[in-house]
Amino acid sequence: MTTYKFFVEGQPVPKQSFRATVEKDAEGRVKRRGGYTPQKVKNWAADVGWAAKQQIRQPIPGNVAVSMNFFLVDNRVVDLDNLSKNVLDGLKNVAFGDDCKVVELNLKKTVDKKHPGVWVTIKPMINAQPHFFTTAATITVLLNGEQVAQAAITDREDLNAFLVGVLSDYPNNFVSGKDEK
Repeated sequence: MTTYKFFVEGQPVPKQSFRATVEKDAEGRVKRRGGYTPQKVKNWAADVGWAAKQQIRQPIPGNVAVSMNFFLVDNRVVDLDNLSKNVLDGLKNVAFGDDCKVVELNLKKTVDKKHPGVWVTIKPMINAQPHFFTTAATITVLLNGEQVAQAAITDREDLNAFLVGVLSDYPNNFVSGKDEK
């Protein structure tokens, strides 16, 4: 089963509550009520959809797991769930039919002033069930007797991601694999 991963460059834009408008007549009576989504919110969702289309030719059938790693230009106060809503809207009808098909959602945000954007990973879930029904192996890494990492591993991709993370966090603590004499 194919896992899709892509980067959307630019400052991530959150989707916040619906913006309401009220139009009044000359006497101050309400003439019309309505609402709108700001153009920059629509543009970011469209950018996400375009990036997804470069990787995904047709919507993935069934349930999916989605991971989003946001890189913001500053420490501004922005809700992570609002950032994810706009990305999910951009993925709708491109990566999956509707965001109700997302059965697992992993989110992270950090600051990167030089490379803002979002890394999106979408993984099809066959017969997806909650994690407490999934068989997993727990992997623990000890350095000098101290636990530095631990994860529940359910497949080879999880193991690879875990090992890459540990090796990047502690690059000088592991031997090259050659026997030292």
